[in-house]
Amino acid sequence: MLGVTTTKLRRIQTVGGDVLHGMKNIDAGFDGFGEVYFSFIKPQQVKGWKRHEKMTLNFVVPVGEIQVCVCDEKSGDSSSFVLGPRTDELYNRLTIRPGLWVAFGGLGSTESLLVNIASIPHDPTEATNVPLDSFSWSWPKA
Repeated sequence: MLGVTTTKLRRIQTVGGDVLHGMKNIDAGFDGFGEVYFSFIKPQQVKGWKRHEKMTLNFVVPVGEIQVCVCDEKSGDSSSFVLGPRTDELYNRLTIRPGLWVAFGGLGSTESLLVNIASIPHDPTEATNVPLDSFSWSWPKA
């Protein structure tokens, strides 16, 4: 999908516990640093839809498993991604450019944690939130 990039992340196994990479300032998708925030997602709960006009999102899920849906209102395109540390296949960073609608929900039976490495500090005037049932596309179930 145009405006969305998935980047494979490194997981380093150590005796005391794994180290999970998130992002370096030399990585593709890095558009500057504004802030990092953490969002807990309860099992089977969904947060969204939200569209940022200026902020590039960089989602990493170090705990649990989350489904992320990204939609382009102009083209009607939508894509769904599952992120989490459970397998190397799922441990990715999802970079989402401004102008796309985003929603995400917790999968499984335990609370999940989403980390966003945002390109700018939080500014409530640059984002739009609408209810989950606002569009003709529906929340996908993995």
